[in-house]
Amino acid sequence: MMKSKSFVVLFVQLAIGSLSCAGPCPPNHQACIHAVALNDACNAGNLKACVAGADTQFNMIGIRNREAFLVRACELGDLESCYGAAQSLAPSYQLEYGERISRGSRQEEATPLYLRLCEGGRASACGSAARLVSAIDLHKARALLARGCELGARDACYELGMALVSGALGPVDEDAAGGYLRAACEGARDARKKWVEKQCEHVLFLRSVGIGSSTPQDEPPQTVPRCDEDEREVACRFDRSLAERTPGIQKIRGLLVTTGHFPTVIYAGARDLAVGTVVKIRSFSSGSIGSSIVVEGPIVAMSPHRLRIADRGPNMKFNYEADTWVVIEAPQGH
Repeated sequence: MMKSKSFVVLFVQLAIGSLSCAGPCPPNHQACIHAVALNDACNAGNLKACVAGADTQFNMIGIRNREAFLVRACELGDLESCYGAAQSLAPSYQLEYGERISRGSRQEEATPLYLRLCEGGRASACGSAARLVSAIDLHKARALLARGCELGARDACYELGMALVSGALGPVDEDAAGGYLRAACEGARDARKKWVEKQCEHVLFLRSVGIGSSTPQDEPPQTVPRCDEDEREVACRFDRSLAERTPGIQKIRGLLVTTGHFPTVIYAGARDLAVGTVVKIRSFSSGSIGSSIVVEGPIVAMSPHRLRIADRGPNMKFNYEADTWVVIEAPQGH
């Protein structure tokens, strides 16, 4: 039992940090001897040994030790190892735009890896790199998304297009947004992923009001969430709310593009709105039946297809995801 514990301690020390050997292996322990040999070869610059060591350490000890071998393999030029290390340190799904990165954090360690991947042609890494740098360099974040879009990452095209619509990564530029939004949906009919379908519904809606299209349509296409089996909880509530008639109130479909104290909505089909009009913005969650998030406030800025309100609700913040379908409720004939 004692020998087994010392063996585990040895392996923990082997791969953390500099990958240095912590001491001799137990007599005739072939697995340990093999791991030490891989460790030494990896330190000496043998790429195959680093990749093999990552697999060995992952199986024998755990994921933190695997990272050290992957980072070394990445330094030696193996992009696949860069990706494995980056995903282990800071998984893509955990990254947010505008999030400050603490010095010495795992996200800080992952940043150069994602940057190297994007520069090396790994399209899916460009969005992650953009998120990691967005809090300190908006121009760099936009350039990384543009790089990802050029490499064929549809989500990077969509995120950059929406950022140019919303102003999330710098000045609003609807003309420039159009090309990225169109690229986001090229060939989308062949893609059956739900997130692709939702993104393209958003793009079609934006084009219907003139964003990304030279000729806005008089009536927007039926691109609001479809009330089907997979979307029943949210989409059906949206459909019902939009269709429900309330005396003196007009219901307007919209796409939320920014949140915070001054939420911004791209809208279609509204009549008689003006700065100062008090409106409600209603969004729907996937919680209990009938649950919705509502903010209310005066319009503080607007254009033919964009409005911004000052949230004066009790929480003073519309804390919901951007790129979300909403229903705007405004006085009729204001």
